[in-house]
Amino acid sequence: HTLTELAASVAAKGVLQPLLIAPDGTIIAGHRRWLAAQLAGVEAVPVTVQDLDEAAQLEAMLVENHQRKSLDPLQTARACKALLDRGRTIDEIAQQTGMASATAIRYLQVVDMPESVQAAIGNYDLPIAAVSHLAKLRKQPDELQAGADNANRERLLARENQYQVALAPGEPKT
Repeated sequence: HTLTELAASVAAKGVLQPLLIAPDGTIIAGHRRWLAAQLAGVEAVPVTVQDLDEAAQLEAMLVENHQRKSLDPLQTARACKALLDRGRTIDEIAQQTGMASATAIRYLQVVDMPESVQAAIGNYDLPIAAVSHLAKLRKQPDELQAGADNANRERLLARENQYQVALAPGEPKT
């Protein structure tokens, strides 16, 4: 939903889920709800105050955004890296966010990729699933870029094939 759509919903029904805030008033989770409430002219919203350390705040933000699928893969990768830098293990990151450990590892590998590959992943031009293969080529930048370009071409060809199959006349399925 766009922020405007969310604001219309908030104007009609109010903010149904409390924002999670720190004791100093910093919003930990619920930024979009807060912005929508402001846009809708709502003066008060429900909040839950929790005193969380920085890593726990990052976890809460990552979990909320991961559940809503509102982070692009590069943002998710950077959030996972920030948690790792703050002492969380890969298994803890996976457990706290609901990801498989292998998925968390892929996201962590993204931050070690060249900027061009990171940008392609962040723009959804390159699937996160390609990262494990590309990580093996990290020490060979030319091969890494060629691998990323090839994975993107394969993704586009697969999408085009799906489109062609959908358009192809055929027998109705029974």
